[in-house]
Amino acid sequence: MYCYKCGVQNSDDAKFCCSCGTSLAATAPKAEVNPGYNFSVDYTAINPQVIMSIYFEDWLEKFFLENCEQKVFNLNPGLHAAIIQIGNRAYKRIITIIPDKVVRVHCSWDGRAHISIEQPKI
Repeated sequence: MYCYKCGVQNSDDAKFCCSCGTSLAATAPKAEVNPGYNFSVDYTAINPQVIMSIYFEDWLEKFFLENCEQKVFNLNPGLHAAIIQIGNRAYKRIITIIPDKVVRVHCSWDGRAHISIEQPKI
């Protein structure tokens, strides 16, 4: 688990950040994915000047996220190649969109990029 205030990695059962003391439960993104959206990405960074971008190989519009931002998309069911750039490095992840399920991608930067994907089961 990463602190949404400072970006430091904490143990999964931590209630407060080991670096800044922020309540981890209180700082998790509260934004809900709107009905009809099936892909959500959020981003946190210890350095707010490090911006993240994401685009899909089959949808070339690029979207930028700053610290503590979230974006939602409605993608067609099937496989999509997502290109996520954090800082100067790009990472390719294959995302499977299943009807009526939401894929959540959590990205963070604390000097290194971290990407975790909550892919629903079929």
